[in-house]
Amino acid sequence: FIIGYKNNSGYYPMSPTLPPEADVAGSLPVVIDANLTRFPDFGDETLADAERDLGRNGTFLVLRELKQDVEGFHAFAEKAAEELNAGAYQDLYTVIGQKPDADWIKAKMMGRWQDGRPLIGNPVNNDPEASPDPKERENDFAFGSDDPQGLACPFGSHIRRTNPRDSKHPGDEAEQIVSNRHRLLRRGRPYVRKGTGEKGLLFASIGTDIERQFEFVQQFWSNAPAFHGLDNEPDPIIGSDSVCTSTEEARPRYFSIPTPVGPIRLEGLQNFVETKGGGYFFLPGKQALGWLAEQPAGVIGM
Repeated sequence: FIIGYKNNSGYYPMSPTLPPEADVAGSLPVVIDANLTRFPDFGDETLADAERDLGRNGTFLVLRELKQDVEGFHAFAEKAAEELNAGAYQDLYTVIGQKPDADWIKAKMMGRWQDGRPLIGNPVNNDPEASPDPKERENDFAFGSDDPQGLACPFGSHIRRTNPRDSKHPGDEAEQIVSNRHRLLRRGRPYVRKGTGEKGLLFASIGTDIERQFEFVQQFWSNAPAFHGLDNEPDPIIGSDSVCTSTEEARPRYFSIPTPVGPIRLEGLQNFVETKGGGYFFLPGKQALGWLAEQPAGVIGM
């Protein structure tokens, strides 16, 4: 998450650099050499000629303003639950241990109950205090090893897609390492607009490689309609409709819920989240801030 340090593959992330003449006061560290050490490779080049590392101890920030159709999400869950309880799955509660109500539908789509408990370890919506594991251990699980068939947390659920852990290769430590390379340090803050009542989320994440982290999670895990072998099932929470060509209508979206008696396929999913704005930003470290403070006003657009 911080530029200037090796990732779990043993490589340093790319960093913004400056020519040496841009740092005559020597405020910035020199660029790490190609041998991946913290010391410059002098060779025929002197320290004064080495490029300066503007990114060291900094990071990249992603901001998104996400409008949420909260009422539409609740309405969809209520309708789906009503259809399940009235149709061929009306006896499903004897198999899953509870009535497949709207809260159950929402939890399956998200991968967590509304209070934050993950479905793995808490497949039935009991009192949180009845959970067999202490709260501090509830997120210590592996999808593949603990839920290989997706009976607790569906393969296409939001949390399983955005951090699949060992989902594709149960118990494989290498798979977990690969998943970790795409992780984000992220936070979200809800908002409600005065006047219109619009509800949404201000999303923020940091990482050293926006393409490998944020964009990869968004494009190849969240929006992938064939994630984990599924068929036209992008993320049920933040996924968008897939369109093959500019003249083609969006294909119907689905969400599959595995159960011991066969999968349930929810139809009629819609876009519950709409991106209204955002941007990519660089957050400088302490040395870069010092260099910025030394620059004459107007020289770098401050």
